[in-house]
Amino acid sequence: MRKKLKQARIDKELTQKEVAEYLGLNIRAYKYIESGHTIGKMKTWDKLEELFNIDQKILREDETALESKELKIQTGLRLPENQYERIVKHADRVGVSINQFCLMLIDIGLNCFESPENHS
Repeated sequence: MRKKLKQARIDKELTQKEVAEYLGLNIRAYKYIESGHTIGKMKTWDKLEELFNIDQKILREDETALESKELKIQTGLRLPENQYERIVKHADRVGVSINQFCLMLIDIGLNCFESPENHS
C-alpha cells in the first residue's frame, strides 16, 4: 500500500476516480497504482507529483514492501534490498510492474539479481 499517495489524495479531497481521470487512466489502473500492485509509468508519477505538489519518490513509497529487509515479490522470488531500486528503475522504464519485469527477465534467461558489472 502506498499510504503517502493515498493520504495525499485524501488531503486534496479527491476520489480515486477523480485522480484517475486527471491522469487519463481508468479507475482500476489507478487503484492498482495506489495499492502498490503495479508501478505505473513515469509520466503518471510526474502528473501525480504535479497534482499533489509532493516529490514522486515520497508518493511512490510502498510501505508493505519496505517492512522487511528483503523484499518478496509475488513471483515467489526474494529480491535483495540493494537490488530493489535498480529493478524498479528498469521496470518503470518499460512501464511494467516489478513482478512482470522479473518474469520477463526469467523468460529470456537473465538473472535479475546479477550485478551490473556482469553485463559489461
